[in-house]
Amino acid sequence: MEPTSQVIRSKSSSLSKPKESFYKALQNLAKHSTTPTSRRELLQNIYFPLTSRSKKPGKTFFEQLSSSGLSKSQRSPKKKTRSKTLSIAVQNQAYSSHKEFFSASKKSSKLLKGSLKRGFLGKKKLFQGKKPKPSTENHNKKIPAVSFRTKTGSIKGKTKPNNQDDFFVIQDYSHCKNQTLIGVMDGHGMYGHEISAYIKKQLPLFIETYMPEDKQNKDYSEDYTEKITKAFIKGYKSTQKALVNCKAIDINYSGTTANTLLIKNKLCFCANLGDTRAIIGRFNYVWHYVELSHDHKPSNHIEKIRIEKSGGRVEPYKETNGNFIGPARVWMKKQQLPGLAMSRAFGDLVASTIGVISVPEIKVHHITDDDKFIVIASDGIWEFISSQECVKIVSEAFLAGDIEKACDNLMKKAMELWNKNDEIIDDITFVIVFLN
Repeated sequence: MEPTSQVIRSKSSSLSKPKESFYKALQNLAKHSTTPTSRRELLQNIYFPLTSRSKKPGKTFFEQLSSSGLSKSQRSPKKKTRSKTLSIAVQNQAYSSHKEFFSASKKSSKLLKGSLKRGFLGKKKLFQGKKPKPSTENHNKKIPAVSFRTKTGSIKGKTKPNNQDDFFVIQDYSHCKNQTLIGVMDGHGMYGHEISAYIKKQLPLFIETYMPEDKQNKDYSEDYTEKITKAFIKGYKSTQKALVNCKAIDINYSGTTANTLLIKNKLCFCANLGDTRAIIGRFNYVWHYVELSHDHKPSNHIEKIRIEKSGGRVEPYKETNGNFIGPARVWMKKQQLPGLAMSRAFGDLVASTIGVISVPEIKVHHITDDDKFIVIASDGIWEFISSQECVKIVSEAFLAGDIEKACDNLMKKAMELWNKNDEIIDDITFVIVFLN
C-alpha cells in the first residue's frame, strides 16, 4: 500500500515556496511532540516513500537540491532559516527512491559536510543498503543493514488507485545511538491509506514522548525494559486518541494495522497491532524462524472471547444461501457490519464498540549470535508465504551478503504466488534487517 501524506497535502514536488496553509499543516503535524528538537529530528529522519501522485522517478533529497538551481548560500541555511528549510524538505517527501539508500561510508560522509549535514539530516545515520564498510568515523560501531520494498496491488491487472501500506525506518531514534525504530502499517477500508499515513507520522512522535532516558546507551535492566514496554502502550493509546480526534479522516469503517520494532543493541521490542507480522531468521545448524509477533485474528480464542463479551460476534461472511466463505470476521450482533478480518487495529471506530482494540501485544526478544536477520511485512507477504518459507528465501541472499537481492527475491516470490492464486493482488510492503 503506497503511502500518501494526508496531513501535508502538497501537490508540487518542486522546491517552490510553500503556501501558508502548508506551514499550518506542518505545525499541526508536529503538535504532539515533546520538544522542538525531537520534532525536527524525527521529521528529518523519517523516510517518506514516493506518493502515488508522483509522475517522475524518485530522486534523493540531495539530487533534488542540486538540480533546483539554488545558490550555495541557499543550500546552507543559517540557524534562523532552518525551520523553513525543513518545511521544504518535508514538502518534497522524496528522500530516496525505493532502491536508493544513504550510506554511512566515507563517500556519503563527504556529501553530508557542513551546514547540509547540520540543517537537514543532523548527525544521524539513515538508511543502509548493502552492509556498509566501516569508515574512520564509525569503525567501532555495528550498524545493521536495512532495506525495504513497497508495491501497490492490482485488480485484474489494473493497479489500484492507492497503496494502503505504509512504513518508516528511523535510526538513532529518540537521541540514542544504535537504536532503530521500524514500523509497517497495512490500512484497510475506504480511507485506510489516509490512516496508515497518519500513523506513520504520529506514532513515532508519541512513543518518543514516553521513552525513558538511557545516557549510557547500554541499559538492559528489567526496570528499563518495563519502561520501554509502557512507552509503547502509552504511545499507541495516545495515537489512537489523536486519530479519533482528527476530524479530517473518516475512521468509522477504516483503519490500519501497525507493527513496530525497536532494535537497541542486543534487545528487540516488538509492539504488534493486527496481522502485520515480524519474524527473525535464525541459523542453528539449520535455518528456522522465531516469531516476534502473533497475528491478531478474530478466530483466536482469547480475541474471540473479548469480542463476544463486548457484544460482537465472530463468523465468516455469510452468503444469501447461508453458506460461510472466507476467514472469520468481526460483526455487530444483529447487523452485517463491519466485517473486520482482524481483532486489533488503529481506527475502526464502529468495530471498537464491539471489542476491537488498539492495545498492542508486546514481546521483548534478546538477540543472539544465531539470529541473522529480521523480516517485518504486511499480509501481502504472509498470504501465500509461510514464515519458514520466508526465512528460506531471505537466507539464500543473506549468505551472499546481499540485502538488495534478498528484497528482490522475496518480492518476486510474493508476486509470483499472488498471480498464480488470485486475480486481486494485495499491496505488499516489507522491511528486512541484516543483523551483525
